[in-house]
Order: sequence, then structure tokens, then C-alpha cells
Amino acid sequence: MKKVLAIVIIIIILSAIGFVAWLFIGEKTPGEKIEMVKNFLPFGGDVNLPPPPLITQLPPEGNGGNGTEGPIIKGQKLYQLTQNAITGATFKESQSFYDLDGKIRYVEKSTGHIYEIKPDGSEQSNRISNTTILKSFEVIWSFDANNLIVRYLKDENNKEVVKNFLLNLTEQGAETATSSSLGIFIPPTIREISSSPLENKFFYLIKSGNEATGIVSSFEDNKHDQTFFIPFSEFDVFWPSRNTITFLSKPSYITDGFLYLLNLKTKSFDKILGNIKGLTYLYAPSGEKIIYSKSEVKNFSTFIYDVKTDLTDSFNLKILPEKCVWDRKTTDVIYCAVSRNIPFANYPDDWYQSLVNFSDSIWKVNITTGTTEKIHDIEPNDLDIINLFLSPNNDFLFFTNKKDLTLWSLKLK
Repeated sequence: MKKVLAIVIIIIILSAIGFVAWLFIGEKTPGEKIEMVKNFLPFGGDVNLPPPPLITQLPPEGNGGNGTEGPIIKGQKLYQLTQNAITGATFKESQSFYDLDGKIRYVEKSTGHIYEIKPDGSEQSNRISNTTILKSFEVIWSFDANNLIVRYLKDENNKEVVKNFLLNLTEQGAETATSSSLGIFIPPTIREISSSPLENKFFYLIKSGNEATGIVSSFEDNKHDQTFFIPFSEFDVFWPSRNTITFLSKPSYITDGFLYLLNLKTKSFDKILGNIKGLTYLYAPSGEKIIYSKSEVKNFSTFIYDVKTDLTDSFNLKILPEKCVWDRKTTDVIYCAVSRNIPFANYPDDWYQSLVNFSDSIWKVNITTGTTEKIHDIEPNDLDIINLFLSPNNDFLFFTNKKDLTLWSLKLK
């Protein structure tokens, strides 16, 4: 009996050795080997074997139409998020415990399709809208990034007219109807639109002769909350804080510029700055400071104005204020795109018309202490930076390259 048992054990051992030798010498793929071992074990039981080696396939160069847009890493912290031009972008905070970074939502200029992508582009972009809107030139996003107004040009009777289309997006990204299956049109006579930084509301101007009507409306149902009568009509509008909307006369080096402030609580309409040629500005969310520039002969100068004290000082860097963004956490820090050289030109007109361009670096400025710090040189990339915005925690800075309207991100932390 002992001899029989010994023979059986020897046969089992030899069989096992032969199987292992065949397994590793045979022409099976790693995945096939693991599956065969699992089948060989009793009940096909699980086994903690190492997984087969991964074969990483880089996504093809996307045209923005199929969600294959991915990052082009330009430096340790700089990412090109899109290869195609965009019309507008915003930050969408995550509602998921498994996605703490949030997403960037943007509208592709050529199609009007809406996409999402991670701040560092570590995943492919995801298309969340099937709506096609050609010739878009401006996008106004709601505070929660679930609503947007797309402004675009449409050919009617042999001329181009402006259309304003309001879209509502669900949390999952699918479109929902407001009054139709895609969205609603809001008045085509709207001249300017700006959205609230803290609520899902937007403000727009409708021209009426030499005057204008200003209306506060809701993104969700387009109901009017407030109506104001403005004594002038040619303004750029911006909504920097909860109860403040600013009005800037159209900037040009040949005309005096004026900046007004509308207080939504008191309904007062007051002049803040005036008689400044080529006036452009950036109003602090705190309401205490204004960065502004004025035209010089083939040049410009930059200043900081204290609203409370009515005092003006030179700004630490030579910049156009629309190339800056205020810090999301503190009131005394600002991030700016500063050009390595300033071409001789009529500012801001020539820059608006792309007759001159800048090659920018990113700087951080503390307006209280006066300290400046270059945080990224951007080189060797040649970027003319506009439309800057920060993630809620100030860990990413996002911007558009004016030269080709591509979307970029810079990791700050």
C-alpha cells in the first residue's frame, strides 16, 4: 500500500513539473496562461497571480469631435488641453468623492460642442453635448457651470445677425429642455452679457435709442429679477461681485474712457474713473481695488486705484488688466500674464485687432507688499494669454492663447 501511495505521489509531482514547464515554454500569451492556470485549479478558483503587462495605446490626434482631445505637455507644470480653438471655458466643481479635481468645461469654436476635461488633461476630453452651433464668438457660463449662453453669428437675408442661445445641462452633462428639446433663444437685441460670480444669474443690456435697459435674469428659467435704466448704451459690462456690476465705455486710444458702477442693492449708478484714454480695467471682487491701464504715445501705462481712499499708484508690472485674474482666497494677490517685450503700437486697439501680439510669462503680484514673482516663464512657447481663471483652491490657472484660441492650464501647487 505504501509503495502504491509513493508511486501516486511521484506521478503527481512529475505531472506538475511537466505542466509548469509546458506553461512557461509554450507559445501562449500572458493572459492565456493566467486563464489556463485558473481553470486548472479546483472550481476555477481565484489566484493572486501578477496581471499581464499593459499595452498603452496613445490616443490619436483628435479633431475635437470625438472626445479624443488630450494634453500636450509643454513643461513640468504647463498643459495644452485642446488642439482646436475654443469659444469659452469654465471650472466645474466635482460632486463626486472619487473625483476631487473637478473638470474644465469648454465650447469648441468650430462646432459649438461642449466638452469636459480634467485640469491637467490626464484623461481624454468627454463630449457632453450634441448641439451644433457654428460661428460662436462668445460664451457666458453660469456660476455652477450647468448653464451657458452661446452667442453666435447666423446668416439671414444676406447679412450676419447675432443670436443668443441659452442651454441648460444636467449634473450628468446631458441636455435638458427649458422650453424646447435643446434650449431657448433670448432676445437678439442684447448688446452685452455678464454672469454673476456667486449665483446662477446673468445681466444683459438692450439698447433703446441713446439709452439702454439693464436686466438681471435667471439661468434656470430666464425670469427677470430686476430692471435698470442706463443713461448710455455703448458699454462693456462685467459682474465682479454679488451686488456690483461695472460698465466700461468702449476702449480706444483716441477716446476718453469712463468706468461706472451699478449697485444692485441701492440701484445707484456712479462714475468711478473717467477721462482716461484707452481705459481698460480689472475690478477686484472685494470692491476695494481696480487695476487699470491708459494709452500713451505708441505705448500704455498701468496703475492701481484704491476705491476707498481715491488714491492712484503705479502698478508693479506693465500689463493690460484683462491679462490678469484675482486670487480666489485672498484679496491682495493677483496673477498676470506679462509680455517679455511691448511692441510700439496704439493700445489697446492694435492688440484687440491682433495687429500686435505678446509673448507672455506668468507672474504673481502682492498688491499690499508690492512683491512680484515670476512663477512660470512659459518659454519656449509663444503664448498671448487671455481669459484667465483659477480653480477654487488656486491649484490651477487656466487661460486661452489669443493667437489660436487653444485652452491651456498651469499647475500652481
